[in-house]
Amino acid sequence: MPFFFWGGGSTGLSECEKKKSALKSFTLAEVLITLTIIGFVAAMTVPILTANHKKIEYAAKLKKFYNTMNSAIEQAEIDYDLPRSKWPSEGYQVFFDNYLKDYIKYTKIDTASNYPNSNMDDYNALDWSNFSVYLDDGMILNLTGGSSVPIFLVDVNGEKGPNKDGHDIFDFEYQPNPQEYCQNLQKTRAQLISDCSQSVGHAAKCTCLVMLDGWEFKKDYPLKL
Repeated sequence: MPFFFWGGGSTGLSECEKKKSALKSFTLAEVLITLTIIGFVAAMTVPILTANHKKIEYAAKLKKFYNTMNSAIEQAEIDYDLPRSKWPSEGYQVFFDNYLKDYIKYTKIDTASNYPNSNMDDYNALDWSNFSVYLDDGMILNLTGGSSVPIFLVDVNGEKGPNKDGHDIFDFEYQPNPQEYCQNLQKTRAQLISDCSQSVGHAAKCTCLVMLDGWEFKKDYPLKL
């Protein structure tokens, strides 16, 4: 006599489906939790990685700028057969035309008062020397002062902000020995850090701090890049 199961098979299949459904829901929840954790970790680490990358990038640019300009001056000394200490004081524009123009690569020269004040976050407020040289690597050189070895201000990220001393704008004054240059500004690293932390008007101290640290923005560099 045959056996008949009324609904037994159907009930068993339903329970299996429920278990599978529960298993799928649990797996999806695990994925969502994992993604949340990954997002949280990324949110915490990405800014740190970005800041570290910027420090490395800016330090490399500063070193490159220094080497480029110093090499240009050294080559001009050879070509003119005259040491930089004896170059006549003819103003920064004449200085550029005579001693730098033929030894660096640049895309344009701007004298139209549209470069930012180094102490302001406004790109339309020029208070430099109205003589900016756009280098082919994206940095901007501004010459100021009237001595035979003028002050070179460099914006390492070009027209991008914040356009502030010690953040993306740095000062150089070329001397025969850059280490002496740093020591002439401040004798100790602690003093350089203290002055650099004031930012406005102290970009030269920040430059010397980076130079003193071997072209590196150390962890205790006092300003955010």
